[in-house]
Amino acid sequence: MTLNSLFKTFFSADKIDTIDEASKLIQDLLSSLGTSHEESKMEMESKDMLGWMITIGNVYVYIYVFRADDKKIYLKIVSPVVFLPEKNILPFYRSLLEANIYLNGFSVGVEKNLALILRVKRIEEVGIEEAKKLVEQTAKISLDMSEKLIDDFKAVKFEIQ
Repeated sequence: MTLNSLFKTFFSADKIDTIDEASKLIQDLLSSLGTSHEESKMEMESKDMLGWMITIGNVYVYIYVFRADDKKIYLKIVSPVVFLPEKNILPFYRSLLEANIYLNGFSVGVEKNLALILRVKRIEEVGIEEAKKLVEQTAKISLDMSEKLIDDFKAVKFEIQ
């Protein structure tokens, strides 16, 4: 955290304390990416979470804002990379773990049958430009990783039918 963001966190009147305030940040973010806030919005089961799905190139990126157990609001960016392959699953997992070492601030995860790239950050530490950069970086990492995993393991790229 930079001194400037630390100062902003403690002394700014622009703190994001509600899900609705966080939604406004995401609306500005999506607008800066040329995407409609309403068209991208997903239905969520929890009142403490909002979600949007966008595409950057041919990569799907999911953006969530949620209130955690600590009562703070977080930004979570997730991009599905590939479906888990049917063969060579242990070398595949090893490849994901090895890739994790080089992902500064991002993580590789597995949920159900998908490998994912994700980033979680307290929303009050993120402005529009940084959020845009995080979304674009997530998409680039997802694309680069999917190409490698498809080549190495014949994995299938995530796509919505």
